[in-house]
Amino acid sequence: MYSVIVVDDESEIREGIINRVPWTELGFEVIGDAENGVEALDLVETLQPDVVMSDIKIPFMDGLTLAEKIRETSLSTKVIIFSGFDDFDYAKRAIRLNVVEYIMKPISASELSQTLRKLKKDLDEEREARRNLERMRSLFDTSLPVLREQFLQKLLTGSATEEQLTAQADLLQMDLTVSAKSPLYVVYFGQIESSAEPNPLEFFSLQQTVEETLTAHAKVQSFVRGGSLLVFVTLNPQEDDLTLIRDLNSVCSYAHVVLLMEVGAGVSTPITSLASVAKAYEEAFTAYTHSRENGKPQALSFTDVSPANARPFPISSEAWRDFSQAISLKTPEQLNVVIDDLFRNLRRLTWNKRQLEELSLEFLTHFLQMIRNYDIETDRIVDP
Repeated sequence: MYSVIVVDDESEIREGIINRVPWTELGFEVIGDAENGVEALDLVETLQPDVVMSDIKIPFMDGLTLAEKIRETSLSTKVIIFSGFDDFDYAKRAIRLNVVEYIMKPISASELSQTLRKLKKDLDEEREARRNLERMRSLFDTSLPVLREQFLQKLLTGSATEEQLTAQADLLQMDLTVSAKSPLYVVYFGQIESSAEPNPLEFFSLQQTVEETLTAHAKVQSFVRGGSLLVFVTLNPQEDDLTLIRDLNSVCSYAHVVLLMEVGAGVSTPITSLASVAKAYEEAFTAYTHSRENGKPQALSFTDVSPANARPFPISSEAWRDFSQAISLKTPEQLNVVIDDLFRNLRRLTWNKRQLEELSLEFLTHFLQMIRNYDIETDRIVDP
């Protein structure tokens, strides 16, 4: 049954319409009536009927204004107008307001019944279309994980254009907007114990930890893929990649202590297009393999492990000279300040195993050089 509200300022006409039409037989029921436009609009907002039948001339708010107000509420209510005015301007305005029927008075029961039969057919078709749309939406929601995995495969293999990837990301409700101002980082998490069997369930716990940790500084999309976790990260404007590395190291430490997982992470260089995800994925995986070789739960950037992006040694010869002079010219307190500054700069950077070895050798070389310069006896520094 479809619901109807009848509006007319003359009670005899309202009652005549209500009593003379075989509503149930036609598939309708009258759920209310009103004598003016304001009262009718209140009923419409409260009862949300399928159909409103109104005289064009009613107090406070005419029938066409009522139709306009109903349209503004975004309800799907259909409006039928009764009019004693054979005026083209009225009819034209009614068409513009999506009035489904504009019926001239006097109204016969047979004419109104014929109008209602036609309207019921239209309402049935609309209802079936909505049901089909709901079924399709339900099917889409059920298929969404599979569709996202297929899309992810396209991203990682570079088998689609930028336009195709952008359109599919929007369709699948994945916020992967990238630009020069908002670059994207790809992060790969994997186990660093190659002998351990990957447990996908553990990676779902890791996924939750990653999202909780990173969302304070970035937009995050993450995907568990068997024994690994893939994360797309877009940093907030005020953040930089050092923030990302710090947060990922926190995740690795938390996983080690709380989740009892030994994981490492690799981070790509920033990219500005979805078509570059395949390349960034390779970078992230390469950086992860270095983390796995180190055998420590840590995050490494591709910039740090790539020979093409080898980091210059962070302490210049001038800095070593200043440090050497500080030993002979400054007080112990001033020397501590120099040393603190030196190591503060080092702690801001992320090191892989090879770089740490190089750094240690550089320290040892300069340290031995200072011992010779100041003729310091080694037994005063190192216990025999």
